[in-house]
Amino acid sequence: QLLSFSIPAEDISGIIDEEHKTVSLISAEDLSSCLAEYSLSSHATMSPDPKTEALDFNSPVELTVIAHDGVTKQTYTVQKQCRIRSLMDIERQ
Repeated sequence: QLLSFSIPAEDISGIIDEEHKTVSLISAEDLSSCLAEYSLSSHATMSPDPKTEALDFNSPVELTVIAHDGVTKQTYTVQKQCRIRSLMDIERQ
């Protein structure tokens, strides 16, 4: 299981939706070549490994968490999402 996910260089913490197996990265920054930090359940591994392989998070990226038994797998989709400020937010400033 994916317990946490972040992109430290951009100070972004991912929002994990365990039910839908997604990770949302809320950012307007260019995330085209980023390394990530993450934590997993004990003895699990991730492939590809975004700690060692820079990935393009501007588009959805599928990361597979492999359990200690080497058989049980869960695929998470990591995707960038831009938060667009509403006109009401802008008018209040």
